[in-house]
Parts: sequence; structure tokens; C-alpha cells
Amino acid sequence: MLDGLLFLAAATALIWSLPIRTPWIGLDPGWVESLVQATDAGRLYGSDVVFTFGPYHQLYTGQVSENLNFFLLGRWLYGLGWGAAMLSLRRQIGHPLSWLMLLVLAFLTSQRLDALFNSFCLIVSLTALCRIRQEALPLISYLLQLSTLVLGVLIKLSFVALAAPTILVLVGTELTHRQSYGFEKLIKVLALPLIGIGLMAPAGMGISDGWHYITGPNKDIVSGYSEAMALYRRRNDWQQLPYWLASGFTISLLVTGLKRRLQWRSPWWSVLMVGVSAIYFWSPFKAGMVRHDGGHFPMSGLFLLTAGVLTLMLFWRELNPKRAWLWLVMLLPVVAGYSISSKKLASDWGYKLQERNDGLRGFLGASEGEEGRQALRDRRQRDLQRVSGFTESFNIP
Repeated sequence: MLDGLLFLAAATALIWSLPIRTPWIGLDPGWVESLVQATDAGRLYGSDVVFTFGPYHQLYTGQVSENLNFFLLGRWLYGLGWGAAMLSLRRQIGHPLSWLMLLVLAFLTSQRLDALFNSFCLIVSLTALCRIRQEALPLISYLLQLSTLVLGVLIKLSFVALAAPTILVLVGTELTHRQSYGFEKLIKVLALPLIGIGLMAPAGMGISDGWHYITGPNKDIVSGYSEAMALYRRRNDWQQLPYWLASGFTISLLVTGLKRRLQWRSPWWSVLMVGVSAIYFWSPFKAGMVRHDGGHFPMSGLFLLTAGVLTLMLFWRELNPKRAWLWLVMLLPVVAGYSISSKKLASDWGYKLQERNDGLRGFLGASEGEEGRQALRDRRQRDLQRVSGFTESFNIP
């Protein structure tokens, strides 16, 4: 009963209730609307559309289009994937801590969707490693988590930085379980390409299109953006040292906890885990601190905060310091993460809850039938007409 409630609460609070956006004027709303129109026109992402986003961009931007297939399929699948991930975490830490983790994710991490997806990757990876000496993951949970990872790549290409290693960890750990039979392992291996093909098909993309989306000009856009922004001195330089000090401390706690739980004898396993863990903290740093605006750097802090909380919840038995003050020391990554992001976090919770309620009602209404879907389309058209008369002028010095 409690597992079912946790599953639904995670799916609802983290994904299904995300705000729904409609057209507005400005630079950011402009490129978002361009993606929407490209989707409605059946353009191929990676060739016709060269950008950092993919066909399921609506899961990130929240802006609905006339074609609601991607919006509905993506939200359902993403939400179910989060529910499955939280149940995997519950098997490791129990119910009270799982609900506490969900509160952290819902009220803090989800304020930046990059941080939310990166946290999903970390949860999937750590729970997969913790299961090495335990039972294999139920097939349906495996498929949902794997589908969400593939979906992430089709939402935003930069998500591949953590989605790829997480897929390797998830698939690799499941294939090593002795409890899994040969046929089940075959299904788990074949699931990856089949899920990819199934998610690309609604966008008119084949295998070659998907490969071009990942390796073509889109990749150059993602990497070039970071390099271009790094040419300018950042006003958040002061945040970088605390981020890496706290990240290094978190990695040391994480690797120590894994070593004691899995009883590694070879030091090379610890070296490998340090290297892999560094990737998980490098990617949010690279994505969040290439710019000094409030839309970017908080994602790094929120991921650090989430990683610190998750590490303590997973490995508190293995770490278990004898002195009470050491518990306060182990909270430093959480404090550092919050200090980095706190100035740009939401403070008007009444408005945020209203947005979430509106998003959930719109999503469920569109899922119920054509009447609900038409209501979203009408809402979009009304806003398009409302902003069509606006003229923007920019004074160029």
C-alpha cells in the first residue's frame, strides 16, 4: 500500500504536475515556440532542427503544441520512471527516508529540471550498485527506468552526459545478477534499442536519424555553447571552489559507503568509483556554471544538495561516525549546495502550488480524452492571438 502511494506521489509531484506553458513574447519564449512549431510541422531533430533539444522538448520547456502526443507520452513515461526509481530507493533506505527524499526532490531539486534529471541518474546508478549483492530489479521497474534514461536524451542532448553512464551501470549490474535467467537477461539487453526505436518513431526518426541527432551538428552546438560561454569571466567564480570541495567530500563518503557495503578488497574498485562519481559531479558543474544567470548556476547547487542528502540516506549505517559532531560535518555538501542555489530559488509557494495544480489538471484532462486535449489547444490559440499584436523593439547601442 505504502509502495503504491510512494510511486504515485513521486510521479505526480515530480513530473505529472509540472507547469504547462503557452506562447508569450521574448527571446526565451521565442525559441521555445520555434521548437513547438517545428514539432507540429514534423521536422526531424538533428537534421532539420539543429539545437540542444530533441523531439520531447516539451517535457523540459512545458510548452504544449497542437500535437500533444509527445507531451502526453513523455509525461506519462517520465513520471512512471520516477515512481520506479523511488521504489528502488525505498528498498535501500526504507519508507520514512524515502518520503523525506521525495520532499527534497519536490520542493527543491525540481525547481531546475536539469538538476532533477541528473538526480534521477544518480539515484538509478547508486541503487543499481547497492543491489549487486541483493535481488535483481523487477523487469517492469527496469524497463521504466531504462525508458526514462533514453527519454532524457531525446528531451535534451546534454542529458546524454549522465544518461549514458547510468545506462551502462543499470544494464551492467542487472546482467551480473545470478538470479536472472538467460532469457530475462536477453530481454534486458534488447530492451535498450527497442525502447530507443519506439520513442523515436512518433517523431518520424529512424535509427540513423537518432544516431545523427546524438553525433551530428547537435553535439557541436552543445559543446560549443559551453566553450563560448567559458570565454567570459563569470560572476559566480566564487561558487566553483566550494562546489568542488563539497563534491569531493561527497564522493569520498559515497565511495566509502559503497566499499563497506559491497566489501571490495581491491583498491582498483575504489579508484574506478571515484572516476565514475567525478563524471556525475562534473556534468552538473559544466551545465550549471558556464553562465552566471539565475537559470543556470542553481542547477549545480541543487544537484550537490540532492547528492549529499542521498549519500547520507543510503550509507548512514556504513558511515556511522562515533562522534555526533561528525554528522554535522557530513551535512556540509548539503549546506554548500543550498548556499549556491538559495538566492534563485522560489519563495512564493502559493503561486508555485497553483502552477502545479494547473499543470496536473491540464495533464490529466488531456489524458482522459479529446475534450481535455482540445481545451489545451484552445488555451494555446487564445494566448497566440493575445500576443500576436505585441511588437518588441530592442535598442542596440
